[in-house]
Formats: sequence, structure tokens, C-alpha cells
Amino acid sequence: MIKIYDKILISLLCIPKVGNKKALDFLKTVNEDIQNVDDLYNKIKLNSEKGIKFPEVSKDQIRDCFEKANLIINKSLDLGHKILTINCDDFPKRIKSIDNPPLILFAKGNVQALNSERCIAVIGKREPSEYGLNASFKIGSDLAKLSTTVVSGLASGCDAGAHKGCVSEQGIGIGVLAHGLDMIFPSSSKFIADELIEKNGLLITEYFIGTKPTKYNFVDRDRIQSGISDIIFVIETAIKGGTMHTVEHSIKQNRNLICLDFPEEAYLNGIAEGNKKLIKEKKACSFL
Repeated sequence: MIKIYDKILISLLCIPKVGNKKALDFLKTVNEDIQNVDDLYNKIKLNSEKGIKFPEVSKDQIRDCFEKANLIINKSLDLGHKILTINCDDFPKRIKSIDNPPLILFAKGNVQALNSERCIAVIGKREPSEYGLNASFKIGSDLAKLSTTVVSGLASGCDAGAHKGCVSEQGIGIGVLAHGLDMIFPSSSKFIADELIEKNGLLITEYFIGTKPTKYNFVDRDRIQSGISDIIFVIETAIKGGTMHTVEHSIKQNRNLICLDFPEEAYLNGIAEGNKKLIKEKKACSFL
């Protein structure tokens, strides 16, 4: 059931230049006594006078945001998606304490997976070596056998390989998306996304329905991958790249970090240089 708090939160996030932190600061100062456009407009105006500065916004703009929030909620519910806000029971407990937590998650599938006893993110390059791709499948399947929930960004390569391994053993997986739940990117991941849902898994995103993927969304998405996980397992990474964004978030979030340790000849050939660097700097444990 959608509460007025959820509608207010989505309305706030529809205001240009209002992000998670500003919305959360605002919500901490108000009770659940906002029922309509006038209430929200007056509270924003009052809080701006107290020091929580919002962009200048008119009552008509607030009304537009209310209408947009209604549209987002109705479309999401029509598609069978669940809406989890940070104060609801199903919201993942691991992520509440991270820096800049998402305030809302749109979910498709088994939301109980978010609070599984063990969640491990398996991440890596989109175009891995054959060794890395095979390893991602094996790690995903081994984790499933241990009743561990496998998390990834559903990218091609290592992410998809880990989830293919996971579902091959009837495991539960979570795909964290960098866009709205009404699409799957890349399209090559749609088959594995459908399999995750069929096998009691889950797809989640902080982005409204209709939101397209951008490079900034992928970077922000990575903090959620690590945030909902106990451990981050790096299959294969270069020194720079998307995988390293998740690694950086995991270090800030005090998550355990494991790297697959490649054969020395792979390192000599310039493969998985990021793995070697993280292990050498003792930022990650080695897994042979």
C-alpha cells in the first residue's frame, strides 16, 4: 500500500536539483502531516526560511511534481513493481547506513532477497578474458550452492556470467539497474533478468520508470551494488573502469573485498591488472 510519505518523497525527488540528501534533510524536519500540494509548498517555504535551502519553486511546479509522482506510482504498480522507501520494513538494512543511501527503490520480484542472510556482489569487466568469464560462472554457481544471494549490475561479461552460474544451481540473484524497471540494458541481459525473476530473484533500481541509462547513473548504481552486499568479489578488472567504481564504494562502505588472483602469465599479458594492484596494495584478499 502506498502511503502519503511515499508520494511526498517521490514528489520531492521530482523537483529539479533536489537529490537524496536534500530530500532526506527536509523529511527529517516534518511530520507525516503533508497531505496535498499546499502543505508541501508551505513546508518547503518554511524550511527554506530555517536554512534548508530548496531551489525556488512555485506552487504550480509542486503541483506538477505531485502529478508526476502519481503517474510514476500508478505505472509502477500497474507493471507489478513494488515501491520501497527508506522507512519501510522491506528496505535493505545493509544500505541504510551508507553515505548517500537511496531513499527509494523500485523492485520487481522477491523483495525478501534484499535482506538475505548473506549477499555477495560478483562484478567484473564487460569483456573479460576466457579465464575470467569461466570463473564468473563458477563463482556464481558455487555461491548459489552455499545459499548465498548473488548481486550484480546485470552488465554483459562477468556480471551476466555470475548470474548464469547462480540460476544454474537454482540460486537467488539480485540485479541492480541503472535505469527504470521498464527496460533492461544491455538488451542481451534480458534473458538472464527474466530467469532471475523466475528463480525467486529480484531486480531493483532507484530510478523512476522511464529513466534511460546514462554513464552517471551507472556510477551511482555501483554504490547500491556494494551497499546491499556483505562482500564484493572482483572477477576481473583493469586499473581503471566501471568495476573500480564499485570497488571504491565498497572500500568507503567498509565492505570486505575479494579479488580473483589470476595466473602470473595473465598479469604479464596485461590481463586483470586491477586485480593484481588491489591484492598487492592489500586492499583486497586474494582468491585462487
